[in-house]
Amino acid sequence: MAQDTSVYLGRPGFLEKIQIPRSGLQSTVQRSANTYQLASGGARGDRLLHGRRKYQLSYGGLGYQTFEQIASYVEGLMGPGPFILLDPGQRNMLSRNQSATTGHTNGTDGWHVSNTADIGLAVATGMGSHPGALRVNWKTNTPAAPTVYFDAPASDWFGTVPCALRPHSFGFWINGGVGSSTVQATIVYMDAAGATLSTTFGTAVASVVGSWSLVKVENVLPPAGTVYVSARLFGTSATIAATEFLLVSHAILNEGATLDSPWTPGTGIYPVMLVSQDDAQPGYDPAYRTSHSLVLQEIGG
Repeated sequence: MAQDTSVYLGRPGFLEKIQIPRSGLQSTVQRSANTYQLASGGARGDRLLHGRRKYQLSYGGLGYQTFEQIASYVEGLMGPGPFILLDPGQRNMLSRNQSATTGHTNGTDGWHVSNTADIGLAVATGMGSHPGALRVNWKTNTPAAPTVYFDAPASDWFGTVPCALRPHSFGFWINGGVGSSTVQATIVYMDAAGATLSTTFGTAVASVVGSWSLVKVENVLPPAGTVYVSARLFGTSATIAATEFLLVSHAILNEGATLDSPWTPGTGIYPVMLVSQDDAQPGYDPAYRTSHSLVLQEIGG
C-alpha cells in the first residue's frame, strides 16, 4: 500500500493535503443503463461503456480552519478548476482500458507509440480469463528507442496522470507472441510544462513465446518539481525484429514502494468539479462543523 495515505486536492502542480474523511469515502461510478420489456415477455437492456465517479467525503466533524480550507475550493477562491482528487484508496491509477490492456473498449485508445513506422498497436487475447491484451507489433529491425506511452485522460495534461510527491510502482505482464524481444517498465517524472525531470528503468525482461512474465519497476521517488508521472513500455532495440510481436496484459500503476498484488482494475485519475459542501454548526459554535460531507464529480468525455 501507499506509504503516504493522505488525500490530496487541487490543480496539477498545486496539490494540498486535506483532512482524511474519517466517516468514509464513497466513489460511485455513474453510468446510464436502461432496460426494455419485450412483447414476448423477455427483456433487453443497454448501458453506456464509460462512466464517471461521484465522490462523497464524509466527516463526523471539522474544525473551522479545516472547513474553510475545503470551502475555498467549493466557493471558487482557488480558481474555477477543474481539480483533481488523489485518493490512495483508488489503487490502480491507469484508466480502465489501459489497466485492462484493451479489454474495456476492445480498442487501443489510451496509448501512443514513439514512431508509427516502427511500432503498431492492436487488440489480442489477454492472460488467463482476461479478455484483452495489447498487441505490440514490431515493424522494423532494431528501431531507435521504441516506446509505448500510456496516455493522460485529459488533453491538457502531460505524461499519464498528475501525481503527488510519493513513490510509484508500475508493471505489466508480457508474452512473446512471435519472437523474443526484451522490454522494460519505465517511470518518467515530468514538470508542469511536460519537461522530463527523471527517468527510471526497471529490470529488462525477455519475452517468451507462450509464457507470461512480469515486467516491473518499483519504489521510484519523484524529484522536487514533479507534477506528472508517465508510465511507459521501453523496448531494447537490438532484440527487436520486423514482423515479430509481443502481448501486454494486466497493467498497473500504483502509489507505494512495491507493485500491488494481486492486480487491481484501473480507476484512472480524472478532472473533478466540486458540487457541494455541507455547513452545519453544533449548537451554533462557530469553531466547529458537524456531519460534514464534500461532494465531487469526475468530468470529461
